[in-house]
Amino acid sequence: MAVMGSSDVASYVHKEIRALPGGEKSVPITLAPQTADLEEGTLLGLVTATGIFDVYKDTNTDGTNVAKVVLAEHVEASASTQVTSAYINVVAYKDKLVGLDAAAMVDLGARESVPGIIVIPG
Repeated sequence: MAVMGSSDVASYVHKEIRALPGGEKSVPITLAPQTADLEEGTLLGLVTATGIFDVYKDTNTDGTNVAKVVLAEHVEASASTQVTSAYINVVAYKDKLVGLDAAAMVDLGARESVPGIIVIPG
């Protein structure tokens, strides 16, 4: 029987996406089942048919092609929907947002006030 060492244990390290903590607004959301863990900072869109949030991708056609919110916390994979939180207003590090592209910037009404930092108004 092998002894479990520290290299055998998966650990999660929090990724701070907020460049200016304290002014953000978050809301509870229902997230679609996920086959992989999602990092905080992942952009989400709203599936038109279900009203449930899922990962944003500009080329989708189910409603998730429009970025709506930014996932506020790490979410583990699950076969069922989960209630989590998402930012509707945040000042964030641009390079720490997952899925950010030019279309998402427009969708979110975001602006890059300072290089590398974007403002997503609520």
